Amino acid sequence: MSEGLKAFSLRIYDADGVREALLDLQDTAGCDVTLVLWCLWLAATGRAPGDDLETAINWGRDWGDAVTRPLRAARRAIKPHAGSDDDIAVLRQRLKALELESEIITLERLETNAPGQETDADFVSLVNANLTDYAAAAGLNASFETLISRILPAVEK
Repeated sequence: MSEGLKAFSLRIYDADGVREALLDLQDTAGCDVTLVLWCLWLAATGRAPGDDLETAINWGRDWGDAVTRPLRAARRAIKPHAGSDDDIAVLRQRLKALELESEIITLERLETNAPGQETDADFVSLVNANLTDYAAAAGLNASFETLISRILPAVEK
């Protein structure tokens, strides 16, 4: 395993169109972006979630409910006020930084506590299987086609 989950996630998230696809999955299908990135990272490192899927979903849900999503909600709630008030704009930036830090903690815990199982499947098959397994286990109705088309060039770099 050459690239850790955090480094992989930051690189992939910044790839052309990936951020938008991930945020759309988050906002329309209820996907946890950190779990989607974990599924992609597992595929890029030749692994499937296997028995670690439940651990990952539980961690993501519990930490997200307690920390990440409340930070995101607060950041989004004050956005309309941030444009006209410098103090609120500074607070919004602090919330954004805390939200990112919370997501990084999630990525670090996933890498350590849910490393997945090695497999000999090819990358594209693993991406599809990992994301499909995640959506099914989390009870989500999500289409990952746009995301997959956008991450393929980024992963190959």
